[in-house]
Amino acid sequence: MARRSIGVVRKTDSLGRVVLPKEIRDSLDIKKDDRLEIFTDEDRVILRKYAPYCSACGKSYEVTQIGSIKLCEECIHAIKTRF
Repeated sequence: MARRSIGVVRKTDSLGRVVLPKEIRDSLDIKKDDRLEIFTDEDRVILRKYAPYCSACGKSYEVTQIGSIKLCEECIHAIKTRF
């Protein structure tokens, strides 16, 4: 993904919050109450829309939480057929 500047600088508030510009929210389809994952990479803060992923294969669709483990339908099926 290419990095590009949209020419916006924002201050953090007293709680460390930053408002994401509407253009960015719209382009990434970020809606009210969407969850974002927060990462750091050296001197960068990286945000991305949260999507649960399968603990076994890493896919991020059709994921079911079983206890503290998240598994996709394919991995659940594979486990069922093995045991």
